[in-house]
Amino acid sequence: VAPEKFEVIDGQQRLTTIWIVLQYIGNVVGMKIGKYRLAYETNVTETAFLDDLGTERQRNVETMDEDFFLNSYEAVKSYFEGIRAAESLDDYAFDKHVRAFCDYLLESVEVIWYEIETEQSDRDGEEIFMSLNRGRIPLESSELIKTLLLVKASRSWDDMREDTERQTEIATEWDEMERSFSDPEFWSFIGGEDGGNSGKPRMGYFLEMLPRLGGEWDDQEGDDYRVFNRYEQIVRVYDRNLDEKHRSLDIFVLEEIWREHIRANYLKLKDWKDDVRLFHKI
Repeated sequence: VAPEKFEVIDGQQRLTTIWIVLQYIGNVVGMKIGKYRLAYETNVTETAFLDDLGTERQRNVETMDEDFFLNSYEAVKSYFEGIRAAESLDDYAFDKHVRAFCDYLLESVEVIWYEIETEQSDRDGEEIFMSLNRGRIPLESSELIKTLLLVKASRSWDDMREDTERQTEIATEWDEMERSFSDPEFWSFIGGEDGGNSGKPRMGYFLEMLPRLGGEWDDQEGDDYRVFNRYEQIVRVYDRNLDEKHRSLDIFVLEEIWREHIRANYLKLKDWKDDVRLFHKI
């Protein structure tokens, strides 16, 4: 009988991390441990790479994700080896410790999931992801916007390495922006006296203050996700009506929304902050 398969809409990182922990434990105790297996739709070789982590069969890293897998495995190994060194455990005691950890993980840790009904299976996976996170999991608009951009930036690319590069560009620059907003001097220049005490994440505050893109927003009164809904509306409209330049959706998201709107306005603020005259005048 073929094993039951599920398409994971949200939670890939958690499942992968738990799988890597179980892979390390299995390597220590000399047996295969796992309640499930993972198959990555974007790259089938990454599934095999996970299976061989920490074994003599492990091959050289070929993709960015495989590099992340390997670094995560080394972090798990370092954690357990640190306990072994701190407690001065011999091989027998260390094996016993690892098995006890594994037993607790498998028997006492439970997973909560939402299973999408069959009649909803024709819905787009990313649409379901957004719906779940807006309704049941209280993510901020800025977090949903980041996910929206990362998903749409890869929408129509066939070459996965190009696809990864586009997603990585947005993710890396997004992280850089969040780090910049943690600088008190820069943030006080952006948010003033109220910005730091608004209760919003700083990235969300920045996104909310940006000039409107694509005309008037269709904001709903009392909508906690109005900023996210603005960008989702732009993407949805563009997806239905290809513009005169005939740019695909991923190029539109990368260039029009990310580079020319969000990123460009961030860099403009950075330039103003570094200009002594403008900094004090503003």
